[in-house]
Amino acid sequence: AGAVEKMGTQLGFTSENGRYASVSLGQGQEPVAMNWLTHFHKNGGWVLLQNIHLTIDWTSGQLNERVDKLAEGAHMEFRLFLSAEPPPILERGLPISLLKNSVKLTNEPPQGMLANLKRAFANFTDEMVDSCAKQAEFKSIIFALAYFHAALLERKKFGVG
Repeated sequence: AGAVEKMGTQLGFTSENGRYASVSLGQGQEPVAMNWLTHFHKNGGWVLLQNIHLTIDWTSGQLNERVDKLAEGAHMEFRLFLSAEPPPILERGLPISLLKNSVKLTNEPPQGMLANLKRAFANFTDEMVDSCAKQAEFKSIIFALAYFHAALLERKKFGVG
């Protein structure tokens, strides 16, 4: 979501100027998402629908039907971004037609503990550490969290649980 918003800001699509909207699905947000989708389809703009895996019935029904018809009368500057996590093995996946009509990007964790630690540490700048009043404690906390996160990602290879 952050990358889409950052790119939109660089290209002049922001929520402040009314040309970008982000909707986190779940808890009745489907009508809000459909309203933004209809508005930007007609007038131009970007809409990001996050966590479409949480509303699989709506995604498989209304959203899938709407996406099939998006090419008809779409504004030149209209873009639809969808985010989802892969479903657990026993649950239904995303509709095949929705996946076929999409450009898909994945975010895979790097292989190995060292690569995971390096990626986690890359999120922290020297300025962040320098601005902290208790730098030694902050560095320890960063290391502990990064190590724990890397261990979890490595264990995920062996299944859930």
